[in-house]
Amino acid sequence: MAVQYPSDLLCTIARPLDAKTNAISMFDRNQISPAHRYKGMIVTVQNPITERAQTWWLPTDNLTNTGWELCDNSVILVPTWAAGKNYVLSQLIINDDVLYICKTAHTSSADFANDTANWIAVGGVCEPPVSDYAQGADFKERYFARFGSALYLVLKNFKSDSVKATLVESLAADIAAGNLTAVSGDSPTYTHLQIAESIVWNVTHNLNTLHPTVTVFDDGGNLIVVDIQINTADIATITFPMAIAGVAVFRK
Repeated sequence: MAVQYPSDLLCTIARPLDAKTNAISMFDRNQISPAHRYKGMIVTVQNPITERAQTWWLPTDNLTNTGWELCDNSVILVPTWAAGKNYVLSQLIINDDVLYICKTAHTSSADFANDTANWIAVGGVCEPPVSDYAQGADFKERYFARFGSALYLVLKNFKSDSVKATLVESLAADIAAGNLTAVSGDSPTYTHLQIAESIVWNVTHNLNTLHPTVTVFDDGGNLIVVDIQINTADIATITFPMAIAGVAVFRK
């Protein structure tokens, strides 16, 4: 049963983590080092597929993995289907507890039953299967692969590329082969793959915003902090201290 934590605790000593950053520790509260845990700690963890966010806390002196208690303020950020809304390619929605991915950009009609040709049913929303993208790994159709905060739907059963020199090159090859397609939740998303190592990444994301949320990962899928310059509503420049390959995820 969910445990409601005191509001005064939340306001005074809580240090919640923002699930939208998709930092490594966001995917699993147990990845937080015991040395950084404390009684009263509150964290937000996020399902990388449905973007279902849940808040957990440590209400006692038990700072082990068994000490976490679920708070009752969980939210789902993948939207339910709505009539008269513009949907974009690869956007995720929930309808009747089923997760769908948009396969055709469209404006929804008054009834989801009239729009089923625009959607692919992925499955139930409780525990969609997801695994980290890796070279030479087996992936099953309609499962998900993750690279950093970038999420991909597996379009068919396949073994990922193991020939390319880097992980990003293999990922790009599998996307080009039609094995994977990028997906997004309620916020329009653009994923930039930087295959060639470079000090400067020039990104055209076409999200029409001067305030995108950006997460950047190196070729190993590690979250990194870098200088990001927003040039226009559709173009950004990312600068690194040394040449690097990797992935940048832009969300509107």
